[in-house]
This record gives sequence, structure tokens and C-alpha cells, in this order.
Amino acid sequence: MGLVVQAQAANVAFWSNGRPGSGFTALNAAHTVTQVTTANIDAGALSGYDVLVMGHVLPAEPTATTCTALQAFLTAGKGVVSEWNNATLLFQPAPGTYYAMSNPCNLFAGTASGAAPTLAPTCRSRSPCPPVRW
Repeated sequence: MGLVVQAQAANVAFWSNGRPGSGFTALNAAHTVTQVTTANIDAGALSGYDVLVMGHVLPAEPTATTCTALQAFLTAGKGVVSEWNNATLLFQPAPGTYYAMSNPCNLFAGTASGAAPTLAPTCRSRSPCPPVRW
């Protein structure tokens, strides 16, 4: 008798100032996607989601409360997929990093560096980078 694994749809929080989550047809076809704001995250909304997709967020918007909420979400074993500018929220931005967050959470060791409108950041750390997608 073999083991049967059934894929389940995820409950996805989509956080972005630049583009609504409804614009990602494939994501919406397979999962329940809800747009969230920084205020929603600060108020504890992430507890009801499996995955946070972080689109383009304004650099000054995340707060210390946002960082605490993200840390609790990750500690609970939830997943995060990040657009490049939010890498500077998860990691300390290196000096000169393009469009870096004003209040980085530093949730992972290493730095997010580089980045420009046409260049994605790199993760620099003594250990392998955590499973964060750029």
C-alpha cells in the first residue's frame, strides 16, 4: 500500500502597494488570495494565513509591530515569498542598496545588497541563505 499525498490550496496573504494580488491569475486559480495591508499585518491578520507573498512595499511603511508579526508568522512555520525590495525587510540592507526598507526587521542572518531597477539582490551570509525566494 502506497502513501497518497494530496495537494491542498493555501490561504495566501498578498502584501503589496504596487500591484493587487488579484492580478496573479495562476496564484488565484490554485489558492485563496487576500490582499493585506501593513495595518492588517500590524493588527495580527497573518495568523489566518499559510503563506505571505510580499510584493513591492513602500520602504517607510513597515514598523516594529510589522517585524514582530512577521517573526511570529515565520516562527509558526508559515511561508514567505518576497519581491526583491522586501528582501531588505527580511535581511539587513547593505550600504547603498537600492530602494531599501527604512526599518529592516533583520529576521535572517546576512545582508541584502545591490539591487537596482534591473538587478536583483544577493544574499551574503556565512551560512547558506534561508529558503526565501527573490
